[in-house]
Amino acid sequence: LLQYAHETQHEKIIRSIAISLAIIMFGREEAADTLIEQLLQEKDALLRFGSMFMMGMAYIGTGNSKILKRLLHYAVSDNSDDVRRAAVISLGFLLLKDHEQVPKIINLLGLSFNPHVRYGAALALGISCNGTLLPEAVSMLEPLLNDNIDFVRQGAFVGLSMVLHQANSTLEPKVDKLKESIKEVVQKKHEDPLCKLGAFIASGIIDIGGRNQMINLLSQTGNPKTAACVGMLLFSQFWYWFPYSLFLSLSVSPSAIIGVDKDLKIPKSFEFVSNTRSTLYEYPDPVKPINVKDQAKKEAVQLSTTARVRARANLRRGDMEIEKEAEKEKQAAEAKMEEEKEAEKAKEEEPKKEEKAFIVYNNPARILWRQARFVTYPQKNRYQPVFPERKRGYIFLNETDTGAGQAQEEYFPEYLKNTPAPPTGDTVPAPEAFVFDETAQQETSAK
Repeated sequence: LLQYAHETQHEKIIRSIAISLAIIMFGREEAADTLIEQLLQEKDALLRFGSMFMMGMAYIGTGNSKILKRLLHYAVSDNSDDVRRAAVISLGFLLLKDHEQVPKIINLLGLSFNPHVRYGAALALGISCNGTLLPEAVSMLEPLLNDNIDFVRQGAFVGLSMVLHQANSTLEPKVDKLKESIKEVVQKKHEDPLCKLGAFIASGIIDIGGRNQMINLLSQTGNPKTAACVGMLLFSQFWYWFPYSLFLSLSVSPSAIIGVDKDLKIPKSFEFVSNTRSTLYEYPDPVKPINVKDQAKKEAVQLSTTARVRARANLRRGDMEIEKEAEKEKQAAEAKMEEEKEAEKAKEEEPKKEEKAFIVYNNPARILWRQARFVTYPQKNRYQPVFPERKRGYIFLNETDTGAGQAQEEYFPEYLKNTPAPPTGDTVPAPEAFVFDETAQQETSAK
């Protein structure tokens, strides 16, 4: 691949080779050092661009201090904006397991004079702090929404939506503000196309998977998931070609607990408890669609001639008529204010619903990964998880009480209740025993 990158003159091919080499070195750490050094010495900026992502992929989640210093060095010193942007984005992959340190490390990069570095800082925060609602990350990204460069605003929308996705207004009030900003940008007729694209992508991320999925780059044991991390790397390349944004789907996983028994059916009687307030992890309000009719109802521009015509008409009418119209308008305004006050008073007097200190869920149910640490399995359950430490995804269940007094189990969905059992007979004969001869296989391949 590297040899062909030196031979070809096509920038797109060279860039794709650079990204491919970075993916090949995923998690290789020291084994990738030789190739990293070789690419760093290249005069072609596209290959150095690949070496930045290679460092991020090879040492993903390790927080290696040597690689961290090297990425920071190239983020401020390389003469190519693409290389500098890639170096900052790779910091998000490198510090994936230590997301709380990311805002402290790239704080100054978010204030850089170079817009490519600011864009990279926004994406790095989104990648490393995805779904964490980290206040430091939010406070860094919010000013970038008003940056004077269009693609920096694009990166801020994408990064902030990744940090705040699947959060409701009770858990994080700033979610509503972000949704309003997205709506404003989409409605603006003369907004920059790059910023508008970022708002569209952010709108999809904040309600990702119908509000039933979350971006998840780490497994339950804390190890980077290969497919998810590679998908996020390719998603970050939508800078060059927007269909790359579809690769984000590789990085998401269902935010649910789905308990299955030995027959891979979903028993309804399995319950679990979330020891948190009921409003904290409710479904967030979706991004509201834009009402075209309301958007069309804008005040028409008044010409100076129109104002003069109205003034002359008022002069023709008597002062008594003008006073009567003003009085009517005043009375209508006062009546409207009274109605609003009464509505607010009635809303305050409404009895507030008692908020529960815990929630009991039936199988299956939506559980966010940040909620999973509060989940417990009651001992009274007919089914108990085989691995009690698993708190999200598919949970294998063991039926502990199979007595004759138990009611017939109901399954989700209903049609699974009457699913016929698999055949027990020998439907397919077993293959005959054989001995694998590697020499004979090689001779056949040579022929």
